[in-house]
Amino acid sequence: MDTLTTFNRVQLSVIGMRLIRQKDPDENYIGLTLRSVLCIKTKIIKIGRRNSELQELRVERDATSTTQKELRDRLLTSARIRESRAARCGELDAAYKRAQAIRGFLTDLIECLDEKMPQLEALEARALALHKRRCEFLIERRRADLRDQAQDVLTTPGRAANLKPSENEEKTRRAAEREGRRRARRLKREAAAAAAGAALPHRDGDSSDDELPPQELHHYTTERDSIRAASAQLFSDALPAWRSVSGVCGRLAGWRARAPDLYSDAYVAACLPRLLAPYVRHELILWNPLADEDNEDYEKMDWYKCLMMYGVRWERPADSSESASDDEVEPPPVTETTVRDDPDLMLVPAIVSRVVLPKLTELVTYAWDPLVVRACVRLRGALLRAAATPQCRAPLRRLSTAIRARLSAALGADVFLPALPPHVLEGAGGAFWRRCLGAGVRLLRATLALAGPPAPLYADPLVLSLIDTLCCGAGAAGGPYIAAAAVALCDTLPRDAALRARALARLAALATLALSRLDTDNPLHLKALEQARVVIAEARAVE
Repeated sequence: MDTLTTFNRVQLSVIGMRLIRQKDPDENYIGLTLRSVLCIKTKIIKIGRRNSELQELRVERDATSTTQKELRDRLLTSARIRESRAARCGELDAAYKRAQAIRGFLTDLIECLDEKMPQLEALEARALALHKRRCEFLIERRRADLRDQAQDVLTTPGRAANLKPSENEEKTRRAAEREGRRRARRLKREAAAAAAGAALPHRDGDSSDDELPPQELHHYTTERDSIRAASAQLFSDALPAWRSVSGVCGRLAGWRARAPDLYSDAYVAACLPRLLAPYVRHELILWNPLADEDNEDYEKMDWYKCLMMYGVRWERPADSSESASDDEVEPPPVTETTVRDDPDLMLVPAIVSRVVLPKLTELVTYAWDPLVVRACVRLRGALLRAAATPQCRAPLRRLSTAIRARLSAALGADVFLPALPPHVLEGAGGAFWRRCLGAGVRLLRATLALAGPPAPLYADPLVLSLIDTLCCGAGAAGGPYIAAAAVALCDTLPRDAALRARALARLAALATLALSRLDTDNPLHLKALEQARVVIAEARAVE
């Protein structure tokens, strides 16, 4: 428009100059000229409009061409995508069928576990009650024997006749059974010594006295066999894929190998410990690492081996309805990277934390006798492995609390070192006193087995309290007995531990008391003098 205006102005100026140059302009000529100018102006305006419309049409044409090109490209892309989707249709259909199959498998698995859990819990309760009954029977029998022997030693003959006939018969029966068990253990030690060709060291009170009488043993064996038979029938009506840890792991491992992304998106790794826990509990129904039977190391059990190899190798379940071609999937090679990135890397620690340690805590709370050193040694091994296992801090703390509670209860109820007069100690009371000391030393060995490094129990205060109790009880006896108690406790202490110095300080005071009651001119006191001096020298060496 600016160009058109400028052109009009130029034309008007030219016409005006021509009119001015003419001396007598003709009016007709002027009118004709003005009409020509207006006509030209109108044409020029129309031309400008047409040019503008043409420019707009060109712009619109360019935009339409661009859109057409984009649509053509999108059409080609859509065609390629459609072809690729059509090519993947069979693969996706197979993946969908597998997803539906695994969904049905998991649904059936949950329904199966919901049905079996009440029966499983009932079997676990029966097994725990069986272990508890056996433990309580042995503890109560030991305490009854201790009361009977203390009564025999401390009671005068006149007062012994005041017992009721029923009590006297019961006491006589317990004494006969006790002597029979001692004789059987003595014969067993002699046979072992003869086989070894040398006498085995033994101290009165070292034996655990955990043999069951025939009636109690029959009940224990019958109930254990009944629980084992019921346990074997628990999953007998389920198909192999739902029957055991290996069946469930085989099906899920196949899913993980074929569709790792779907396996990850379904959060199977987070749910797998809860799905497998009932099967592990089923295999641990009668497991009791604190007893002399059914105490197999859980790391050697089939479920542990299966979980350790989960994701590394797997086998197709026998009842699998999937085609063999789908199952021909090789797991990735085991490397440091694959192990680090394994979503199920913490499967075994999670099972140990969820199943094994709570089971062990139950057994410690209800079915553990701290005076059985063998059980304490096995328990220490379980503690050391649990302390080295990740994700076990909370259950390990609960287990340690239960162990400390049981040790404290045993310290208050099973440590008895009577203060006997000299004439009683020289008679039948001496053997009883030595057996009481041996029981205290046995409890000290058991406590030290659990208090050693890495010391998850922090049981050092219990050890020192037990030593103080035994020292106080031994201090009321004669010099030879005090020296024997001091050297027995000293020999039980660990060689390299900070606890040894604090314990030896207490034992040195006991040995000093023994020296004050010993006569250097009495040949019968020479051994006791040597024992007391050895304890004092040990205490000075660690200061």
